[in-house]
This record gives sequence, C-alpha cells and structure tokens, in this order.
Amino acid sequence: MTTEAHMKSEYSDTFASRKLGLSCAECRRSKLKCDRTFPCQSCVRRGCAGICPDGTLAATKGNKVLMAQAQKLSEQVKFLHARVRELEAALAMSRVSEERDDGFRADHEAGQADCVDAVSEAIGSLSLGVDGQAKYHGESAGSEYLQDLLPHEESHSPPRYHLDLPDEILNLMNAFPFGFKDCPYNKSIFIRYLPHRQRAMELACVYYSSVAWMHVPSVPVASQSSDVSTRYDPISYNDFVFSIVNPIYGSEGYPSTDALHSHRLAVFFMVLANGNLYDESQPKAAAVAEQYYALARAAFSLDSILVEATCATVQALFLVFRFVYNSSQSDKEERWLLTGLTTRIAQTVRVPESFS
Repeated sequence: MTTEAHMKSEYSDTFASRKLGLSCAECRRSKLKCDRTFPCQSCVRRGCAGICPDGTLAATKGNKVLMAQAQKLSEQVKFLHARVRELEAALAMSRVSEERDDGFRADHEAGQADCVDAVSEAIGSLSLGVDGQAKYHGESAGSEYLQDLLPHEESHSPPRYHLDLPDEILNLMNAFPFGFKDCPYNKSIFIRYLPHRQRAMELACVYYSSVAWMHVPSVPVASQSSDVSTRYDPISYNDFVFSIVNPIYGSEGYPSTDALHSHRLAVFFMVLANGNLYDESQPKAAAVAEQYYALARAAFSLDSILVEATCATVQALFLVFRFVYNSSQSDKEERWLLTGLTTRIAQTVRVPESFS
C-alpha cells in the first residue's frame, strides 16, 4: 500500500470514529456532557482546552489538584498585577505633589518682601474684651464700635423675658432665618396669638408714627398713601392694611391665616412688635414686643428662604433688623448679619413691573 493510500485510510478511520462519538475524547472519558463545539466548554472550564477534541488527560486524581492549584496561582498573579498598578499611580501622584510644593515654596520666599508692606496696610482697630477676647474691627472703625471699651456705670442690655410659647413655635423660632425645607407645622398654630383687629390697628399706628423708617411725624398716619414721607418704609400703611390686615381679619372680623403667606404673617407680627416698643399705654409692652418678635421669627421659618423669597421676605427681614436695633444697642453683629442677608435676598427678588 502506498503512502498516500495509507494517509487516506487513517483520515477515514478518524472521521468515522468522530462521526460516531461526536463528543470530544475527554468528555467521553470523564462522562461529561459535551456541547460539541471544539474546544468544548467542559474542557475550557477544566483548563484542558488544548487537548480538545482528540486528547485525553491521564486518569489520575492528581490532575484535578494541579488544575485547582494553577487556577489559584492565576488569581494571585492578577491581584499582584493590580496592586502594582495602584502603587505606580500613587508614586506618580506623590511626585506631582512634591513638584507643586517646591513651586509654592519658591513663590512664598519670593513674596516675603511684599508681605512686610501688606502688613502695614492691614493695621486697623483691635479691641480686647473683659475676659481677654480679641475682636478686629477693620481698617477704619467708627467710634461707635469702640464705645464698648469705656466703663459703664450700669448695663444697658435689655432684660430677657420668658416666652410662654409652645414647643412647635420655639422650634420654628430657633430655625430663623433659613427655616425648614419640609416644615411639619402650618400657619394655624399662630391664630391664638392674633390680637383683635382694633388692637392690631392701634399698634400699627404707633409703628407708623414712631418707628417707620424715614417717617415725618407731622404727617397723619391716615393720609399715608403715596406721600414722600413713606417712600422708604419697608411696607406702606395702605399696603399693610389691604394686603395683610384685611386678609387676616376679613369682613366678619374672625382671624384666619389661610389666605396669607407665612412671610407676610411675619411682617404683621413684626409691625406689632415694633409698635409695642413705643406703646406707652401698656406697662408690659416690652415683654409683649418680645413675644411678637418670637412669633414673627417662627412664622418666617415656615417657608425656607432657600426655596422661595418674595418682597414680603425682604420686608420681614428689614423689620426684624429695625426691632433688634431699637430694642438692643449691643447686638451689633446680629444687625450686620441681618443687613447683609436682607441686601442679598433683595438682589435676588424679582420685583413686578407695577412696583417699578
């Protein structure tokens, strides 16, 4: 028989055996299910894809142990390779940080001479308190900031009054000025603290005659509409009556807060608080003023200024500033903070064209 005939004979025998078995030799030996796609998935999972479909492993238990050990070593190599990459990245970042520090150090040394001149320009007014606390007043501080350094014969700080208010109102008061985004309370908790309409109008008249900003006392309160004397009021008398007092008391005189925004309710309480400060007819007017002030802060916190700010927001904050200024001359920092906050919110509020 020639060589060519011999090769054809071997090929025919192999093809015939493959056709009969169809599964690979190793799957037949191990009695495993073969997907008949070579190399099959069984051989791939067992790590012997190189012998599929004709080769077989030796029938010993040691092969399984060696294959498990090889898989474990492969996982360790992958972990070490990832660790090396992390260390290389950390080393690169440390080099960048060192170069940045070197540049900063060079700039610092170069600018040391300029710092000496800058220190002389930053000299201003510094005061030391009784307990040794230091307070810097800036480069140019007025004499009113230094009057606290003088000895006082008696304390001018106003007495603090006990606020007979429920916990929910106290919680709202302590959230001033930013308030709650998701407030668990509503305006109905303030109804019991609303005075009679007649008393509210009396306190409003006291406010507009004694407290209103840039007000000329010779002009009667009832005539305040578009007069130049009321131009700088945070809220005019007519606007206060028609947009706040009338919605609260209605035509029948029963108080309600449903038709009023919480910040307008705060404006209402602040007008009452400022009016009480100058109400000489009541012996405990200062204590009542403090309570109205607390109610105004609580009502203001019902709707957060981080969510919505209106003209009533600016009006309420301005009236709070006026009350703090009139009731206590020592709370300078609080007044400055309120002024800055009021100015910032006023810049963001969109005023209707009818008001411009």
